[in-house]
Amino acid sequence: GRQQIGQYGVLMTTLGMFGVVAGFGIGATATRYIAKFRATDRERTGRVIGLSRLVAAMTGGLATLALFLGAPLLATRMLAAPELTSLLQLGSIQVLLSAVNSAQYGILAGFESFYGIARLSLFSAALSFVLIVTGIVWQGVHGAVLGQVLAIAIGLLLGEWAVWRETRRHAIKCCYQGCGAERRILFDFSLPAVLSGVMVTPITWGAMAIVVNQPGGYAEMGLFNAANSWQKVILFVPGCLGSVALPLLTNLHTSEIDQSFRRALRYQLLANLLLAAVPALLIALCSWLILAGYGPTFRSGWPVLVVLACAAVPNAVAAALGTALASIGAMWLGVVLNGVWGILLLICTWLLSRWGAFGLAGAYATAY
Repeated sequence: GRQQIGQYGVLMTTLGMFGVVAGFGIGATATRYIAKFRATDRERTGRVIGLSRLVAAMTGGLATLALFLGAPLLATRMLAAPELTSLLQLGSIQVLLSAVNSAQYGILAGFESFYGIARLSLFSAALSFVLIVTGIVWQGVHGAVLGQVLAIAIGLLLGEWAVWRETRRHAIKCCYQGCGAERRILFDFSLPAVLSGVMVTPITWGAMAIVVNQPGGYAEMGLFNAANSWQKVILFVPGCLGSVALPLLTNLHTSEIDQSFRRALRYQLLANLLLAAVPALLIALCSWLILAGYGPTFRSGWPVLVVLACAAVPNAVAAALGTALASIGAMWLGVVLNGVWGILLLICTWLLSRWGAFGLAGAYATAY
């Protein structure tokens, strides 16, 4: 039903907001600096890996504690749903697990272990599907949250094995002793990365909070979340391409091969545009049929899906440009650009909130 999907979507967005701070941009940091040093300085690469793991565990733990303690206030005052308190506290475990898991994926991407990432992602997705659906049948939204936490925990164990195998293959040892010498990268890359995330996730959470505090807000969020899941389908392949492009562009930029760098960036921009535009068109044309599959109360919301499908195209192109900025280390410029996007989203959501899910979709499209 729209109400429960609305609650689940709000919950996942809230966990994602804390997850951005918890991750501290460590995944992208590990990818860039491992790709930069792995062939020229193995000891430094080992220190980067050790620093990445330590910071992810520390920031993840602090964010989890903050969410667990602040759940009653968030649920009651900000989300107008006291019944979400226990769900937020249960889901807070996911924040820590996701932060450590993000560091694992960043390390694997830095080694360009894309086959390993693909296997991990495929297994994690299948496991999440089974556990979340089983949880829903067993205990509704509470079961879905528990299923997701269990899936991430199991994926974390498999990710640990994959990282161990990759470091062994490259004859690089994870080094915690002396990893503080690499702390400069936290300011140069991790801090702007997390600030860029802060400009996105908490702002999307703020836009969502504006909608749910309207009459019938959770039902409207249910419709938005159902439609928005199809925007994620559109962005899935461009997102995977971005994780491949970051270490490759970093290597080209480090090697000062400007012509190859520009050519690779042009290919990525064109690929993201086409890979988003084609499925966006198909989903927009089938929007009524897709939402009818969620039940009769969703069917009339097909214009929301059309708007979000269209918004996915500039989103995919912007993501490619964001990857390019990260590869050359221009992270603070990314903070500014995300800040402009966030301000636009909040203003547009406030102005269009009376139209519920359609207004929120229009705000996203305008901001992108």
